[in-house]
Parts: sequence; structure tokens; C-alpha cells
Amino acid sequence: MRTLIVYYSLGGNTAYAAERIAHRIGADTLRLVPAKEYSGKGLKKYVVGGKSVMFAEKPELIDYDVNLVKYDHIIFGFPVWASNFAPPLRTFISEHKAILRRKEISAFACQKASGAEKAMARLRKFIRVNEFNVEGVFIEPKRNHSKETDAIIDEFSDALIELGAGNRKGQPLHRRVRAMAKSNPRQSARYYFSNWNYKKHAKLCAAVYLPLIIFDLTISYVIFKKVLDRLDQKRAGREE
Repeated sequence: MRTLIVYYSLGGNTAYAAERIAHRIGADTLRLVPAKEYSGKGLKKYVVGGKSVMFAEKPELIDYDVNLVKYDHIIFGFPVWASNFAPPLRTFISEHKAILRRKEISAFACQKASGAEKAMARLRKFIRVNEFNVEGVFIEPKRNHSKETDAIIDEFSDALIELGAGNRKGQPLHRRVRAMAKSNPRQSARYYFSNWNYKKHAKLCAAVYLPLIIFDLTISYVIFKKVLDRLDQKRAGREE
């Protein structure tokens, strides 16, 4: 079974995983490069990238040479942006949707802490497949390089090898494997605040200001009621 890994990488994590997988399973790779690359530093990275995801943009890609007809299996690799897959994949998939429906599809995502589950679901919906044959999630495998992170990538690769072996024997390709990297609370908090967007800002405002407003209205009501009670008492005393 001939396999092609199609991926986009900004910080190098997805590229690291893609090359390791390709070496282990003997796959070809295709790196998607936008004609206008996204900024990889500072606040601009999150603002521009988040906007591109929110508006479902399809950035123009630098010309690439690939013949999908000769591949049986396509693996998509991407970094998670705002709980979604990176926009360059949207461009590639849109250009090849018809032929991709006839392929076996797997995918892996690289993230800081969370969001990959939603990103995978959105990618499946966009490609129009119910499930990926093999699915993996890695926590910044290049930045957090260790034997543990490599082992998770290798677990994903081994599942792909089993998938290919099953196909050669005429077995149905229905195996579902999840190579998941677990995150810790500290990583989750860092991811939440580093990937800021309008939705999170609205939730934070609601969480902070609504209780304060309710508290303020309650105190105002109590004070106002006491003032009215005293005024009523004074009026009653004058009438007597």
C-alpha cells in the first residue's frame, strides 16, 4: 500500500513527526507551503492564524508536484489552531476532494495541550469521512523531544504498518488506533491563554463580570430597600 503524508508545519513540530513517521513506514511526504507564510512569533501569530481559521480561509499554496492516483493511503498532519486544523490543509483538500474520497485516510495532529479532538472532528467533516483509519495526537514532539514523545509517534507508525499488512492480505481496512499524548494542567493553562481569541475573551468577561454585576445589584437592592424602609418609618412617625 503506497502512502503519502501531506502536512503543514509552522513551528517544526508537525514536520518532525511527519519525517519520523515517513522514515519508519517508508512513505512519501508533501509539505504544504503557503505563498504568504504565517508569522511564527508573537501576538501576530495567534491573531492572524486565528482569523484565518475562524473565516475558513484557503491560503494560496506554493506550487507542488504530486500524483495522488498512485497512492492508496493519505495521511494528513497538521498543527492545531483554535481547536481546528491549519488552513493550508483546507486549500489542498478543496483542490483534491473528489480523488480523496476514494483513498484510505489517516491523520495526526500536533498541539500544545488541547483542541485536537475538535480539530480531528472538523477535518473528518470537511473531507467527508466517518473515521480515520489511524489517528494520532502528539504534544509538541520537536519542542518536547524525548523517548516518550518518540514512542507515541512510533506507536502511530506501527499501527499504520499493521494497516498496510492487513491490506496486502485482503483484510478490510477498519482498524481504529488512537496514539494519544496526555497533557498536564499546566500545559492546558498555557495553551488556553496563548491561543487567545474573541470567543475566549467573551467567556472570560462573562465569567468575571456577570457575578460582579449580580453582586452589585444585590447589594444595591439591599441598601435601597433599607433606605426606603427608613423613609417609610420617618413618614409614619410624622403622621402620628
